[in-house]
Amino acid sequence: MSSDRDESKDISTGAQVLPVAELPMDFSGEVADGAQYLFTVRREAARIPNQKRVLNPYEGVQVAGSNTQSSSHSFTHSEWQQSYSANFKKLRSLIATIKPPPLSHLPHGYMPFPGKKDRSGWINYINNQSHEPKISILKSLTCVSAITLMTFLVEDAQQNQNLGDLQTRWLVFLMASRPEDFSGNLVSNLRVLARGVMSLININNPPTTKNTWMVLMCVIGGFGQADLYNEID
Repeated sequence: MSSDRDESKDISTGAQVLPVAELPMDFSGEVADGAQYLFTVRREAARIPNQKRVLNPYEGVQVAGSNTQSSSHSFTHSEWQQSYSANFKKLRSLIATIKPPPLSHLPHGYMPFPGKKDRSGWINYINNQSHEPKISILKSLTCVSAITLMTFLVEDAQQNQNLGDLQTRWLVFLMASRPEDFSGNLVSNLRVLARGVMSLININNPPTTKNTWMVLMCVIGGFGQADLYNEID
């Protein structure tokens, strides 16, 4: 049996509620769906010493980018919300333990990334160049820079009345990569962002509705802001 296949098995260790694409370990193409995305996340994690698997908030529920269809009503069910929130918390705890490789080790084309106030640069970097979130980039950002980038993405989604899968992954992992902040500034800013995406829930666009709920539950469940649930229209 090939070493690629053996390493793939290592990456997918654990309960497989969601499908993970079977791709060669040197895969460098554009990610086409949720299954391929999970493969790339777990491959990157497997390359970090003593880390075989990255928990993700999508596990056990429909993943952003998946072709699986589900009713938008499922996102209001407490079972889904509790499972998603728990997985997000585990993801956040895990990312906190990871020491990322230096930015110089990023794949070709990832550097340089835009300046912290370059709204159009970041929107182009993510939307048009299709860069996936990388731990090295996420953990290099200060809290202020991360909040600024999340604000850019939410404002762009509001303007276009659409929250795509890639933008959702950036928002989820930007939040998950934030260290504990006992000043309250992080949570305060995340509440503002959550209110910003609430307007997208009732758009007649099932993928956007799905992604909006995922972002909202990171804040509501992942950061313990349950009172925001009462503000959802």
